[in-house]
Amino acid sequence: MLDSNGFDVRSDYSASAKLSIFGRYSLQKFTRSGPGLFGALLGGNSLPSDLGGFAGTSNVRNDSIAGGLNYTFSPTLTTDFRFGYLRYHVRVLPGGFGTSPATDAGIPG
Repeated sequence: MLDSNGFDVRSDYSASAKLSIFGRYSLQKFTRSGPGLFGALLGGNSLPSDLGGFAGTSNVRNDSIAGGLNYTFSPTLTTDFRFGYLRYHVRVLPGGFGTSPATDAGIPG
């Protein structure tokens, strides 16, 4: 399963005939979960290949900020300045977290 939500906001401003400025903010959230091979064999709803072999739950939040300006010094000389920042935050909980199948099956250590 893959569930995603996000949005982008952008603003452009022409301060003068020579100067223009822009700014943008983006937010993306993803929740991805999969049963793993044994979960699918025991009645799960998808095989690991559907999610690239992923088994477990992953929550992702991406925040992105960008901005910049263009300035025209003369008809033949301009400058373009841009900056950006991306925060990529991932929390993963592996499939079967908190279980002890080997111990439960009587396999020590």
